[in-house]
Amino acid sequence: ERSATQTVIGTGLYRGEERMLAVYRAAGFEQGTSYWRMQIDLPRDSRVGIQVPDGVQISSVDPQDDSVMATALRLRNDTFSGHHGHVDMTFDDYAEVWRNSTKYDPTAWWFAYSEGEPIGLCLGDESRIEEAGGYVRTLGVSQATRGRGIARALLMTAFAEYARRGRSCVQLGVDTGNVSGAVRLYESVGMRPVVTIDSLELAVSV
Repeated sequence: ERSATQTVIGTGLYRGEERMLAVYRAAGFEQGTSYWRMQIDLPRDSRVGIQVPDGVQISSVDPQDDSVMATALRLRNDTFSGHHGHVDMTFDDYAEVWRNSTKYDPTAWWFAYSEGEPIGLCLGDESRIEEAGGYVRTLGVSQATRGRGIARALLMTAFAEYARRGRSCVQLGVDTGNVSGAVRLYESVGMRPVVTIDSLELAVSV
């Protein structure tokens, strides 16, 4: 339907699953990048400091509003273009992925604004609710406004909210080959890798 002549099948394996890795390699899969699941334990007193850069405002937003969802999609496509595995999505597909998920949490979405324009986003969900944790599914800042501490402020906003809710920790996933400095940011705020996942890919003609 998309007139493609080739596509890439992707999967992931936890580091150390050697038997499954051998099966995938025998089928022609090759290793791509590696991802860390990173975690920070939250203080019990719910106090998390947030330093918002001058001229920037961070506000919670409602993704049930189509205009908010459309803005999130635009920021996502701008923020992650060029990242491993990134594919631009249509509005309908993006909204369906979020709103039909059993882990969807519309109360854990924040945008960063500068002069009234949205320039960053932090989107959480309930992927770690069983462990009494919070989860940051998407964190990004537009390429033109990076280097000002906006991503850090968004992340700390999520930490503060999850701490207020009594969550014990926050997790997120990151490509260890990320070129935007995400790994350094997460380490600088006290996050640590707790799981390593290796991606595997197979190019096939269609």
